[in-house]
Amino acid sequence: HTKAERLPQASSPQANKIYLSREPRMTTQEEDAFDLSRVQLNKTQDWCYHEGSYGHNPEYGATHILTIGSNNTAHTTTDYDDGANVNKSAAKGAITFWRISTRGECYVPKEVSPTGDIGHTHSVSKRGDTLTVTVNYGKTGEKKTETLSVAELYRQFVAGGEAVYYKP
Repeated sequence: HTKAERLPQASSPQANKIYLSREPRMTTQEEDAFDLSRVQLNKTQDWCYHEGSYGHNPEYGATHILTIGSNNTAHTTTDYDDGANVNKSAAKGAITFWRISTRGECYVPKEVSPTGDIGHTHSVSKRGDTLTVTVNYGKTGEKKTETLSVAELYRQFVAGGEAVYYKP
């Protein structure tokens, strides 16, 4: 008689190799592992300090991440929150597969920036498979909005083996 082959446990190294395969296309198993209801968009950083480069002017930044994990628990834990500045990290069991981080300064001299701002800010929202990212360019005042597929970002994560960084 032959033993039935045991499937790897979800947290085993074998399962992780399958889950984080570097194949350029997702396998059926990876497609099945991706379930939009298990994806969360969270702001993990939101800060502002008066430590800018131009006479302690406001310097600010924010980060958002997409994670995949359990669909009935929070995907982040709070590391720091003083009511104005917040820093969170991915919770145990949640895997970060996409990230955007922007920073900037305001009240800078006009000879540095005609708008009085430098750097970037962003906003991001998720509805179903659609991620809408808007980046505001401080120096020019321009705004760029882009829509991305959450499933496609996850495919890129699987293919590359690391979180996909959005570059403003």
